[in-house]
Amino acid sequence: TDQVGGLTNQVGGLTNQVGGLNTQVDSLTSQVGGLTNQVNGLTDQVGHLVGDNLERKLSTKFLYQLRNRFGVRDMEILVYQDRSEISTISFRSIVEHSVSEGTITEGQMERLMVTDMIVLGAVRNNRPVYYAVEAASAIDDGDLDRAAESAEIIHSIFGEDAVPVVFGYEVLDAAREHNRVRHDSGVQFITIGR
Repeated sequence: TDQVGGLTNQVGGLTNQVGGLNTQVDSLTSQVGGLTNQVNGLTDQVGHLVGDNLERKLSTKFLYQLRNRFGVRDMEILVYQDRSEISTISFRSIVEHSVSEGTITEGQMERLMVTDMIVLGAVRNNRPVYYAVEAASAIDDGDLDRAAESAEIIHSIFGEDAVPVVFGYEVLDAAREHNRVRHDSGVQFITIGR
């Protein structure tokens, strides 16, 4: 019976220790949850910083690429989301007039106004060409679709060539496949180093 009493005391002590360990595990679980939330918040902030950095590069590196890769001259930025003004007044008024004339819808006008950049330039024979640009750190099929849609809307308003362009650090495989399935929709890919 003394042995049973000793074993009972030992089991009671072990039960207390297990209870203490459960409390510590609960505390660690809570701390890990807090750290996970902090890491997720930092990941979001870094993503925003990468995006902001890319949008700053859009105004310099993209225009350089247009000049050197496509031979575009006399460029005018019509829409640029990194600036406080959303678009040039004349471009916006032409787009608004197109809505009132029924050439495009309100939704199509909104699509143009949130396009990351729209550039008008001249190519061979001084022919005007518009470039509808979507910028993303990792270019996906949604970026391709938005650029293509903006270019189609621009073409329907002005009747001039409009080239959809995606600009970023990398093109995801799914975006390349999406473009291939769409039979090479004419979207131009421009990638730059980080």
